[in-house]
Amino acid sequence: MNPRASDKYLLAMVIAYFSRAGLLPWQYQRIHFFLVLYLAIDMEEDDQASKLELLFFLYGSIFAKIPQFQKLRYQFICCMGWDPQSD
Repeated sequence: MNPRASDKYLLAMVIAYFSRAGLLPWQYQRIHFFLVLYLAIDMEEDDQASKLELLFFLYGSIFAKIPQFQKLRYQFICCMGWDPQSD
């Protein structure tokens, strides 16, 4: 994964999104960091290559796991109080 994909601004957005979700620290798992980083790239950068690099970093060539990642991403968005259907 390209280190530039995780610049300081995106990491700050990760913290902001975690705060907005309102979960307790013990409720977070490692996958949540990657979900929120993916979301930050999607919302702030809209860089398709970085999003694909992140998915490849997580799953390699096991594309069958990507729908589960997208489902978890959707659940996290709902946890933050966003309405993904309004876009």
